[in-house]
Amino acid sequence: MLPALCKTWILGLGLNLGLLGVLYLCPVSRANLPLPEGEHAGNLWRGQDVLTYVQPARNLLAHGVIGNAEVPDLHRSVGYPAWVALFLALFGSHWLLTLRLIQAALFAAIYPALFVLAHSLFPREQGLGRDTVLATILFCTYLPYAPMVLTDMSFALLFTVGLASVSLAVATASARAWFAHVISIGLAAQLRPCLGAYALLLLLLVPALARHHAVPFRAVRRPLLWSALVLLVLGNLPALRNYYHHGWFTPSDVVSANVFDYLALKVLEEEGKASRAEAMQQEVGAVEDPRVRGDRKTTLALAVFTAHPCATLREFVQKGISILLAGGIELLAPYFDLSWVEQHSLHHRHLRQHGAVTAWFLASALGHLLALVLLAGLVLGLLLRTEWLQAAAILGCYGLLVVPAFFAGGGARHKLMLEGPALLLALYALRRFARRGFADILLRNGDPAGGPG
Repeated sequence: MLPALCKTWILGLGLNLGLLGVLYLCPVSRANLPLPEGEHAGNLWRGQDVLTYVQPARNLLAHGVIGNAEVPDLHRSVGYPAWVALFLALFGSHWLLTLRLIQAALFAAIYPALFVLAHSLFPREQGLGRDTVLATILFCTYLPYAPMVLTDMSFALLFTVGLASVSLAVATASARAWFAHVISIGLAAQLRPCLGAYALLLLLLVPALARHHAVPFRAVRRPLLWSALVLLVLGNLPALRNYYHHGWFTPSDVVSANVFDYLALKVLEEEGKASRAEAMQQEVGAVEDPRVRGDRKTTLALAVFTAHPCATLREFVQKGISILLAGGIELLAPYFDLSWVEQHSLHHRHLRQHGAVTAWFLASALGHLLALVLLAGLVLGLLLRTEWLQAAAILGCYGLLVVPAFFAGGGARHKLMLEGPALLLALYALRRFARRGFADILLRNGDPAGGPG
């Protein structure tokens, strides 16, 4: 398998470096590559999250604290700012290009990780890993992230490696695979503040994998408990840090910000209550203590949701659909000031509609819709066969990592960590459908989840 993994990594590296080359050579896209500062303040990254990682990194070098001056940051986890600070310290004015080149090489590892995950889960499905890699390339799942100074791709890489290693660990009883799982998920937890409850998900995931691989649970019980305990600590390090510095046991203020700033205020706007929204903003803006402000935001948001349940549900579903059907082309085209529709906003330049981008976007949306239908069929089949653990493991991953993003909405970035594994399962379901028909997608026949036995 090693030669195939090397070839897959080289393919990913070539794609990433090729994109960087094109972006730096094209005048339009080159203007969208610098940080949104100075003469480039109005480029693609204006209003995006890039500076919320770079500024804490600069502050770390200047004051020894990831935050603002001497005040530790409550909003961002320490992992990615520390990573950026390393390049700032080592490469000076060339740090940004060097960071992108190193990340291009690291991010290419997502493709062999998917290959390993496919081979581990479905060893009898010849070519499934190859097809999954090709599908992610066709959908531009990972390619647009090569130039980005954001956590999305780093987190997705580490999480995918974690899934692949835990599947291998269960199937082969490999101590090294268990160790790789703990390290990769532990590192991912320092990038994004969303893995505090991962240890609980692991208690579903490992028994489900044990059943899938026909491995007795007693064979994985001890490494599961040790891994869950270690990851319970590592996953909550961001919350412990904030409790130490701010007296608030939360990994970030992102949740309260999302439910209030992006959903509750939007609901009030849609209900024609802009004055009420403005008054609420002024109320929370007057609170200086971050913990009290976060609690107040959550309380006000819940009051809005209770008063307007239908509007809240409508907005929540719309935001969820915008994430689940989004594709990489939405992120790739704006480098060239293009989009599938004409756009102009405060957050980026005027984006021109282009027919080819529109066609690619629509094809991508239909492809993601088909993948969701296939994945839903897979989960439904598990439920019909009373394979509760396996269904709960899949739904648990989405519940922990993707559904919370529905409060804020957005695009493909918010589901990136599960996009590759989801396409893998969808392609597996499609293969079964092609062989035996719809009843087999529901897994009425054959083994519970296409396992090795």
